[in-house]
Amino acid sequence: MEIEEKIKEDVKRSIETKKKDAISPSLVNKWLFSFAPQLQGKMHISIMLACFGESLKFTSYFFAAYVATAVISNHIDLQKIYLYGGLTLLALALQCTLTCLSSVKSHRISFEILRSIREKLSEKLERVPLGYVTSTPIGYYKALIVDRVGSLEDWIAHVMPELPSRLLHPILATILLFVVDYRLGLACFVSVPFIILGFIIMYHNSDERMYTWLNSNQDLNARIVEYVNGIHVIKTFGQSRRSYQKFTDSVNYYFSSTLDWWKQSWIAMAILFAFVNSPILGTLPVGLYLYSQQIINMWQLMLGLILPLSIIPNAFQIMMSMEIYSSIETGFRMIRKVLTMPELVRPNQEVTLSDQCYRFENVSFSYEKGIEVLHDINFEVKPNSVFAIVGESGSGKSTIAKLMAGFFDANAGRIYFGDQDVKSIPTSQLMKHVAYVAQDNFLFDTSIRENLKIAKADATDEE
Repeated sequence: MEIEEKIKEDVKRSIETKKKDAISPSLVNKWLFSFAPQLQGKMHISIMLACFGESLKFTSYFFAAYVATAVISNHIDLQKIYLYGGLTLLALALQCTLTCLSSVKSHRISFEILRSIREKLSEKLERVPLGYVTSTPIGYYKALIVDRVGSLEDWIAHVMPELPSRLLHPILATILLFVVDYRLGLACFVSVPFIILGFIIMYHNSDERMYTWLNSNQDLNARIVEYVNGIHVIKTFGQSRRSYQKFTDSVNYYFSSTLDWWKQSWIAMAILFAFVNSPILGTLPVGLYLYSQQIINMWQLMLGLILPLSIIPNAFQIMMSMEIYSSIETGFRMIRKVLTMPELVRPNQEVTLSDQCYRFENVSFSYEKGIEVLHDINFEVKPNSVFAIVGESGSGKSTIAKLMAGFFDANAGRIYFGDQDVKSIPTSQLMKHVAYVAQDNFLFDTSIRENLKIAKADATDEE
């Protein structure tokens, strides 16, 4: 299947790129704030608010342990319960306030950064070679600017401020368990080796399946946009069966790639969920033994059971953060790839053209590094003459035409028009003299006449 082969090639390149260009969460954070460095201080405030709010949660655990101890031992002091309960409610109200303030601040930061990234991408696409823009499906741009940039929101608005507080919670809980009794502190690590095993199984050789899923998702987005937007043209020219087959192939491959990824993860997820949900696997038997030996009292036993259980929501949030990072890694590479593309630099000042002659001198060109499409091409096209370029499919005929129209810059050699290097001719001036129509040309939703006049708005009917 054509789609499957194309995606496999994309996946192979993605894995090779990942090996050559390793990234880390700190690098991603640094890159994100390069779009809005003035917001970095505000994010630090958001993190501190979230951490302080998280630490206030522990008042409820102490209160729950106190009430449980009072009920079990049948020594209920309502006055103390009301006092401790009131203080706990006050602490939790403050915790909610701080968490909300942190979330509001981080979301505002997120929206500012995403806006800046989208603006940079839009500005960049105006300056990259036109050939790159026309050869890329419109669905790719939608996936890039809307979906991939949008996927960064969870990382900025939630993971950045909340992950430090989520990590702080189990650290504080473990410290408190060691303070209560070091054996309880050690017992809470019983499930950790099994959790690590689950992660090892989940992420072992997962790159290929993950990139296959991401690329198939991207391909499906592109096919949907193209198929829906072009349905009236497809019907008009009787291409519905062929176009629908491509769309169906994309859907089927997305389904199979999703299933393959989850098949690898099922066992690992089962292990992770089982042991992450069992934090008292060690503290329950150890705590009961210590209590039976009168080494710890009932309140300490209750803390030994409640504190590990309080880690569960934070453990899932930490796991979710890792999953979010895996998903944004590809988006990060896609966005950075576009933003670092070489630009098509052209002057604004028009130049004087001596004639309408085209001349190629030792021109070489490659779309991808190391794979030459044209090598050492030389020819001249004189005015008022007919010049045909004949060759097999994929031999570079369209590439020559695109170079003549200024869609790309040659990697080597020079291209002249009117005795001027095309690199020194403004794009708008070159477009006045060159009419380029491709076999797969993109048309705007208007008349053919209006499409033709885009290159030259004041063109007469005769022209």
